[in-house]
Amino acid sequence: MLLWRSIDTSFQNIHVQTWRSDQQTCSGSARVDEDRSGSDGSIKANMSAVKPDLILTKDNLEYGSAEHGFDDESGVEEKELHETYIKLPKTMKDMMMKLMAEVDYDEKAIRSLRVVGLVHSHLQMTTYLMDVPDGYVCRIRKLREQRIPDTLTDFHDTYIPILEVVLKVKVGMPRRKFDYHLMQF
Repeated sequence: MLLWRSIDTSFQNIHVQTWRSDQQTCSGSARVDEDRSGSDGSIKANMSAVKPDLILTKDNLEYGSAEHGFDDESGVEEKELHETYIKLPKTMKDMMMKLMAEVDYDEKAIRSLRVVGLVHSHLQMTTYLMDVPDGYVCRIRKLREQRIPDTLTDFHDTYIPILEVVLKVKVGMPRRKFDYHLMQF
């Protein structure tokens, strides 16, 4: 939906690339390819990593991803549940592990790392934030779900809060490698 393109374009002025294609994350590919060589020196078949619908990158490092579901009359569909509770957390963890390796597992630096996850489903968006507050266990926090009405009469009242969340994510993105402002939600 073109409505979500505003998220992509909002990161351009801080040089964060948004990738909306069917490609694997570098961090996910690295995890999957870790054990490809067999004990006898042979190389196992290449396995596919998770392919999120959106990847946020800066300086060849990944800081966030998004999944886009579809509207379902019953409210929640299997695809949305799978992407929200299995696919997105796994992608965020892969990104976090790669970032942790980039800072040489320095506990102080690890505590400042943040990875963002977004789930778009028709006219609603939920934001997730992964951090490592104690330096060794990843925590995912679900932020308030944002909804956009079907009619234009209330559009301005509900779309502004979505843009506020995107702005907070943007402010929390590093300006330089690992220069984080802590995201406050």
